[in-house]
Amino acid sequence: MVFAGYTWGATDLGLVGFRELPAPAPMPPPVLERLQVNNRTAAFSPGLRLLHASNTLSIRFYALHYRSEGRIPYRYRLRESSAEFTQTFAREVQFANLSPGRYTFEMQAQNEAGGWSAPTVWAFEIRPAWWQTGWFWGGLLLTLVLGTAGWYCDRLQKAQRESEMSHRMRELESAALRAQRNPHLIFSCLTSIQHFIAENDATEATDYLVRFARLVRLALHGSVGRTHTLREEVEMLESYLAPEQLRFPDRFTYDIDIEASLDPDDISLPPLLVQPFVENALLHGMKNKMQGGRFGVTFALDGSTLIVTVSDNGLAMEVASPHAAAGRRSVDMMLTQRRLVILAGQSSEAAFRHENITDAKGNAAGMKVELRIPLEGQNTDGISA
Repeated sequence: MVFAGYTWGATDLGLVGFRELPAPAPMPPPVLERLQVNNRTAAFSPGLRLLHASNTLSIRFYALHYRSEGRIPYRYRLRESSAEFTQTFAREVQFANLSPGRYTFEMQAQNEAGGWSAPTVWAFEIRPAWWQTGWFWGGLLLTLVLGTAGWYCDRLQKAQRESEMSHRMRELESAALRAQRNPHLIFSCLTSIQHFIAENDATEATDYLVRFARLVRLALHGSVGRTHTLREEVEMLESYLAPEQLRFPDRFTYDIDIEASLDPDDISLPPLLVQPFVENALLHGMKNKMQGGRFGVTFALDGSTLIVTVSDNGLAMEVASPHAAAGRRSVDMMLTQRRLVILAGQSSEAAFRHENITDAKGNAAGMKVELRIPLEGQNTDGISA
């Protein structure tokens, strides 16, 4: 029973009255009393910035509320680390090995009625080490990218230098092989001139000398230049074959054919590649033929490869005498084959092959040689005669 501000109740000893209890007093915000950083006292300055190694903190606090008689519940949290509060009756909390970043420490106290005080808030920052900064990782990434790009460029330049050196060495080797070819060609022509002089055929000897001079000029030009036109190659072959036909008028005939789609002025090839095979067909293939010999040279295009075929009706490889067979594999021929391999950058079988020609009865009737000369870097589309 409540009457006149008192609550009345009956007991064995009589009537007892109790005055109503006052409303609970609000809990004041906790006070941050002491800060220790790595066991060293520091001040609670707003926005305190700590080094990356100063990352172990101890915070001591208190709240004044006499009705709680010193038994005050607290709760706290680091907003950036946890969204949930941690409750404690202790008046000190510790945070060990905090990662670099910005933090906000929030603390509240509770009164006897269970109400929480307004929060006490303190913000601080732990700065990252220099190797933990974005500038460092950005610089490291940039260094790695530039280093990788530099390494790649260096490797590329080295590979290009090696390729250029290899290409240059192939050119020098080819030029050396070409230079070795010239004395043989000149010696062969001088032998023919000697024949005309011995036969007292001054007219033919003079005509041959004119052709010989033309042939030597073309050969010397080929020794200096890397390539010449297909027309010059055919002219060189004509300059060599025409005098030989005068020397042996009834012994052989020849034909030089160029595929209709080829323009002899637009096709370039290394000089003195075809002539050794023509000479071989003439001197060795026709060795035992006194008349009726014939051979042909054809030029055709297969994609970006010039196909040169030299065929004759002379001695086949397997029926030739040992001496003739050896002639067909002369040093001059081997030098030219080596040039083809260097030029094509492939095996000898892919750059040069030969086969015997058989008649209707399967008997050997001559020999055919096929050369594959790459026309690297030349426009072979739409060529017309």
